[in-house]
Amino acid sequence: MATVSSGAIPQEVVWAHAAGAPSNGTDDDTPVVQALLDSNKLVMFEPGRLFRFYTKLELSSMARLRSLGPGNSDGVQVTSSAKLVFTGSGSGCFVSKNPNSYLSHGGFNDLTVRAEGPYVAVFDLPNCVEMTWQNCTIETNNVNTGGIRGGKLPGLNAWINRIIACNWRLPDAGTSWVYDVNWSDSEVVASHFTGGLGSIDRGYGVSYIANQFERARYRGLRISKEYEAKQGNIIGNRFDANADVGLEIFVDDDNSTQTRIALSIVGNQFRTVSPTNPGVLGQADIRYTSKFTDRTYSILPPIARGCYGLACLNGFKGLYGATPQALSVRRLR
Repeated sequence: MATVSSGAIPQEVVWAHAAGAPSNGTDDDTPVVQALLDSNKLVMFEPGRLFRFYTKLELSSMARLRSLGPGNSDGVQVTSSAKLVFTGSGSGCFVSKNPNSYLSHGGFNDLTVRAEGPYVAVFDLPNCVEMTWQNCTIETNNVNTGGIRGGKLPGLNAWINRIIACNWRLPDAGTSWVYDVNWSDSEVVASHFTGGLGSIDRGYGVSYIANQFERARYRGLRISKEYEAKQGNIIGNRFDANADVGLEIFVDDDNSTQTRIALSIVGNQFRTVSPTNPGVLGQADIRYTSKFTDRTYSILPPIARGCYGLACLNGFKGLYGATPQALSVRRLR
């Protein structure tokens, strides 16, 4: 068997079907694939095959799952990437084997993952460190299932994670977040986040570059300040057909006394309209939301430079105190 090095520990490369997984779209592939993951194998899924899981896969640090892709959406015939379909239930299709510890240095490449059962989320993975999702399609047809949940427990961190060139799709009528993470010092690049309630960033220092946030029932991306510091970069993204708000700066869950938010919001495009009825305009392309009548938050450095909105009621809408500087949201009619 071939081996690859992952840090200081070499991993044996094993093909799932060749190792005994039926991969016929009917029989349960969970036992074989879980055993390969538990033995620290780099699991490759044969292209064009449909792997079915009737429960969940539990991941430990350095777990890596790959196919030859990139991933395909449900409406596209699978001609390259393997397709992993989950028809069970629980907190996630993928969960951490030890949720009270770190899940680190693993990743997902060139996979198509579809949740058909009533899971809470496709990925329910707290305390991620240096995890990577690349060239994957992640989707569900269940209106109550989310895309990814990535929090952190007290005393543990979640940082240096990356999402690159992935498509995350929830139904337009979805009741969950397509992306709900509390990561620090991470990057999300060239990816699509579609449907559901939208996406939410609860962390610190995350860069969002050249992504598309679209077809959310409420806001495309919520930047939520929940502890002392809040920094980030939102550069060159497109916010398209989000029903209520394109980008929201949200401080209602802030438990600190710090009132400074450092965001660079540059070169983004907005079309804030109903995803199902484009004639219905949303509230704002960019909105600041606060329940605090006794605080004024400073949003620095200058935000919204070079941003363009195609259709919106307000370029920027603020509730209660906020002091955005050098704001210039231009509307294209």
